[in-house]
Amino acid sequence: MGVSTANVLLVEDNPGDARLVRWMLAQASSVEFRVTEAERLSRALELIATTRFAVILLDLSLPDSSGIETVRRVSAVADETPIVVMTGCDDETTALTALQEGAQDYMVKGQTDERGLARSLRYAIERERMRQELQRANATLAAVISAAPLAIFTLDPEGRVLTWNPAAETMFGWDRESTIGQLPRFVPEGGGEEFKELCGRVLAGEVVSGLELTRQRRDGSRVEISLSAAPVCDAKGPASGIVGLIADITERKERERELAVKTVELERLSELKSQFLGMAAHDLRNPLAVIAACSGFMLEPDADKLGEEKKREFLKRILANSEFMARLINDLLDFAQIQSGQLELRCKPLDVAEVVAAGVEQGRILAGQRGVNLVFQCEPSLPEVSADPERLRQVLGNLVGNAMKFSAAGAAVEVSVGRQNGSVVVSVRDQGPGIPPEEQTKLFKPFSRTSVTAAGEKSTGLGLAICRSIVQAHGGRIWVESEPGRGSTFSFSLPLEQS
Repeated sequence: MGVSTANVLLVEDNPGDARLVRWMLAQASSVEFRVTEAERLSRALELIATTRFAVILLDLSLPDSSGIETVRRVSAVADETPIVVMTGCDDETTALTALQEGAQDYMVKGQTDERGLARSLRYAIERERMRQELQRANATLAAVISAAPLAIFTLDPEGRVLTWNPAAETMFGWDRESTIGQLPRFVPEGGGEEFKELCGRVLAGEVVSGLELTRQRRDGSRVEISLSAAPVCDAKGPASGIVGLIADITERKERERELAVKTVELERLSELKSQFLGMAAHDLRNPLAVIAACSGFMLEPDADKLGEEKKREFLKRILANSEFMARLINDLLDFAQIQSGQLELRCKPLDVAEVVAAGVEQGRILAGQRGVNLVFQCEPSLPEVSADPERLRQVLGNLVGNAMKFSAAGAAVEVSVGRQNGSVVVSVRDQGPGIPPEEQTKLFKPFSRTSVTAAGEKSTGLGLAICRSIVQAHGGRIWVESEPGRGSTFSFSLPLEQS
């Protein structure tokens, strides 16, 4: 290996001591020390300002300076150049003070040999090099921590904050000055024991990675975080603290929740699609078969032998099944609009009582055919609501039609309109068989049918589901009150317009 060189500034006013130092340094085998001399402090300061030295060998007794003040003045301008004091003063207090003021070593003249002197200078140079490397590494680390998007902090063994980077300030809202020396303020109320237990685990040596928690910001809002933490350990001994990294995962968790909701919705739609296809195939095939059969009979060569009553019966069946198919297709189209979020409302201020009264009058024809007494009652002076009149008539027609379907001849179906809790409420009450409690919860679900059936009547299983969607789109709600053997009351509410 080659011999390295080191420029030494020797600040010494005694020529004999200077010659001795030169000779001692010349004996070094591993380093070539190139010595520049200065007899006065003023000259030394000039040289330090213009020349780069590897080390300064400083006497404390100079013509223009003496004692610890000499170390202070050299240290103030020497910047990153290590200082080794070599003086005739053998005093422990002076030596300790010199080291505190920036000297790397303190030697007494006449108490060291050439090897000791060379070793002291080499060690001083190496310690300064290592200090500078550590300083650069710390500066790099500080820059990384300052620029990092993650909240980075350190805690002492008692859990108090030692460091708190800008990302932590932004994430939680507490600045560094108000946080240092305090327990972390992001721990929510009542979470102290959990925090203490977590710190204990980390201080015992556990490394925590990606722990998802909910914490609190300064403004009281909640933030969902992913916490990683590890103990800060010396070469030996217990952990001296904790370093923690926090990522704000609030948006990610929100997206996960949205995705979960969408997944459930997609699964629901997939199930509905399967039900839709099965129901459509079944419910369209049956009436088509009836229509085809009745038409076939009437087109037979000997159809003229059929009596008028029989022909009329076939035509009634064709008409009834055609009407059912038309109703089914309309329900399917409405349901498809609802599921795709394309249900369109043309709302305007209207008198609900007037719309319901007109619907009741229209229903009296069917009620008369069935022998059902259709009754209408209305609370006077009801305020207007904002609603789509066509959709409102659709809901009313479905509820009244269902009520008449399950009513025996001579029974009454009562339709009423009134005001209740800031809404206009429309109710349709029948005297039918009622609905079992366990089946009431599924009434408004698509394709649901109850065990209670009306003789000769067909249901698409979509009517009430469509009614619910229409009412909810208006900001209202729909519900049923029923008891087996005592009839059913279907009601829906429409919120009053805010004045």
